[in-house]
Amino acid sequence: MIKTVYRVATATLFLAATLVTTVKAQTAITPSTALKSYLNNGDQTYRWDLKDTQIIDDVTVYHVLLTSQKWREHIWTHQLSILVPKQRKHDGALLFVTGGSVNKEGRPNWSNKEDESIKGFSRMATQNSAIVAVLKQTPNQPLYNGLTEDALISFT
Repeated sequence: MIKTVYRVATATLFLAATLVTTVKAQTAITPSTALKSYLNNGDQTYRWDLKDTQIIDDVTVYHVLLTSQKWREHIWTHQLSILVPKQRKHDGALLFVTGGSVNKEGRPNWSNKEDESIKGFSRMATQNSAIVAVLKQTPNQPLYNGLTEDALISFT
């Protein structure tokens, strides 16, 4: 009886280990699956809220508060500006990851409607007949008592 239980337990453990290995191999992240894996990672903090809209010549600018992820204990938020020209020739968009900063609560220091960089990106959208997206506050810093850039990387 004990030998039978031992055999069943051994076989069960072997099958479980094989199953885990097989599932892990099937869900390996590759360059072609990386975005899908990130989007389906279970992070419940992701969201976006339209905060403002403005018109610059023939371009509509949507200013979005984007919550992209929870990293360690920090919730990362960003100002995402999406510039849509009236005339579009492309299905894709141009993405620019730029500066920006956050306040003590980790919320983006919001750029105002007179931001010269947005006016420049507006001209780019018009000249290229393409949607332009501008993402700020990436990486979300300072963190951990004011650390930025290399000091933050070294700390983490």
